[in-house]
Amino acid sequence: MRSLRQVAAGLPLAALYAIAVWVPLQYLPTRQFELLPRPAVWLDEALLVVLAGFATAAAVRWPVRVRLPVALPLAGFVVIALASSVYNRTSLVELVLGLRAPLQCVVLAFVVVALDVPEKHLARLAAITVALAVLQAPFAVQQLAATHDLVSRDEVVGTMWRGASNSMAYFLVIVMLPLAGYWLRRPRPRWPLAALAAMMIPLVFSSSRGTYYLAPVAIVVAFWGQLRHNHRLHLLLAGTALLAAALFAVYYGVKPTSPGSEVDAELSPQRIIREQLDPKGAMGRLYYLRYAAELLVRRGGAAVLLGVGPARFSSTSGAYLGAPLLAEATRGAHAPVIPSQLIATLAEFGLLGLAALGLAFMAGVWILYRAAAVLTEPGWRGWAEGAVGAGAFVLFAAPLDNVWELQHVAYYFWGMVGAAAVTLRRSSA
Repeated sequence: MRSLRQVAAGLPLAALYAIAVWVPLQYLPTRQFELLPRPAVWLDEALLVVLAGFATAAAVRWPVRVRLPVALPLAGFVVIALASSVYNRTSLVELVLGLRAPLQCVVLAFVVVALDVPEKHLARLAAITVALAVLQAPFAVQQLAATHDLVSRDEVVGTMWRGASNSMAYFLVIVMLPLAGYWLRRPRPRWPLAALAAMMIPLVFSSSRGTYYLAPVAIVVAFWGQLRHNHRLHLLLAGTALLAAALFAVYYGVKPTSPGSEVDAELSPQRIIREQLDPKGAMGRLYYLRYAAELLVRRGGAAVLLGVGPARFSSTSGAYLGAPLLAEATRGAHAPVIPSQLIATLAEFGLLGLAALGLAFMAGVWILYRAAAVLTEPGWRGWAEGAVGAGAFVLFAAPLDNVWELQHVAYYFWGMVGAAAVTLRRSSA
């Protein structure tokens, strides 16, 4: 029989695997099928608390492990959040939830680094994530077939909740880019190509227009050094374009015409910009950005720097708590939420908070970039190159959604940062 010491040693790894599996699947048993009570979605948070305890003990013993460049901007963000809370007299609940949303997933990077997760387990966690992304395909096909006569474009959500089609697409992109990078450096075996092709199905059927525009930019960022001379990349891009065209033909062949498409095509830049200015007929993100800026200016210079307070506007915590300022801003609008990390962080933490949190995410991307430049093992190097594009996507998508707070985006981004930091440390040892 295994000793208690052996069992305890295996608990952190078991918790990591459980989080990796639970995060993208948690809405199946709690929302889609209602097999479990909704509070079950907090399982990953509970596991992360356990992991944080193990990581803290390891960091006390080996403090050099957790010296990451993201630590300083994160510490600055916490100080700014505390100052914002004091200045705006927010409650302790608002402060805790307002900090939890953007910082919870960052803990995962420190956990991976502090626990020095072995390479074989990092590879297995990556393989599990790929499998979960592929799993979105059969759900997407079934959901499109069941909702093909509806005008709404937000019915294909995979294993996510209803209306989360954009969120599913973001998850797919940050999985596909590292996988593509891995295959480009290690073209044998061929299974990554099959996995990428399967993931294209839910990506196209999600009708996530922001993803369609940002994904090519992220691809250029990830593989800029290979665009001119790597013939495998050329073939991969050509095959992706052909498959996407076929899937788009299927999608638009079965979905009814959306309102306004008789004037502008659904992917028309003019139409998309116009929708961002209209909070009643669409999400109106540009409108709300101006609204938030005017709100801060009216409240004075301190509010411009520190915001209106944690969980007081459009963060996921603000929406969860029913923030009065959010309700006032969206009264009579298309939706009771404002899907934009840029707006949420700016409004709640001001320019200083936005700068500090943005620098933390850029520091995470820098770790991925260093791994792509330094690692020599082809598979890990290719993975890191694709992860750089995934990190850029997470940065670029901040105006479109609360991506820094979405668990199935932020967990995997910070997990990749932690894996890159561990691999870099071992390569230099």
